[in-house]
Amino acid sequence: HFPGMKVIGEEDDVDMTTDEAKASVVRDVTRGDVTRHTCPKELSGLTEQDFVVWVDPLDGTKEYTEGRKQDVTVLIGIAAAGEAIGGVIHQPWYLTPEGKECGRTLWGVVGLGGFGFNRVPVPEDRKIITTTRSHMQQSVADAIAACEPTSVINIGGSGSKCILVIEGTADAYLFASPGDYVICEQSLRVWGLRAPTIPDLLERAPVIFPGMEWLL
Repeated sequence: HFPGMKVIGEEDDVDMTTDEAKASVVRDVTRGDVTRHTCPKELSGLTEQDFVVWVDPLDGTKEYTEGRKQDVTVLIGIAAAGEAIGGVIHQPWYLTPEGKECGRTLWGVVGLGGFGFNRVPVPEDRKIITTTRSHMQQSVADAIAACEPTSVINIGGSGSKCILVIEGTADAYLFASPGDYVICEQSLRVWGLRAPTIPDLLERAPVIFPGMEWLL
């Protein structure tokens, strides 16, 4: 549908000419909770050539193989003219407070707002950091220690950690993974939360965030 748009994915290319692939395409995207909103004026003039879309169709692969389905998400980050303008985080196996398993989608657009979640009030004197459950590095451990957190939440999946910050369960997400960071940076900025840019990270912490120049 959008041949002029640049899409960057974390998984292998799929042959879309097969019957199985064609059957998997969702064509009805007229969801009421999305289409009832009006596109922000500053974004309405963009064309498909202006967009770069980052997609991770299975964030939390390790968690998926271990049966930790609640930590698995689908991540989509949308940028235009080098700036984050939209983000989507889908939880296929989200558990409601009542314990019911169902999917939910958090999404947002700069200038429009964020939807699909409930943010709780955050105490000013709290410093809760969320980070990796299974891929800890010494540089990350040192960075966490330097923040002097009141507590640390170790959880799998970048999307899951991002949701903890968006909803106010955690105050910061710290883990030096370039590919995941791009999508989460876009999502956090869309929801009005602070996230350092890739140039910021390279300037302030080149040792903790090595090899990220390719993202510029």
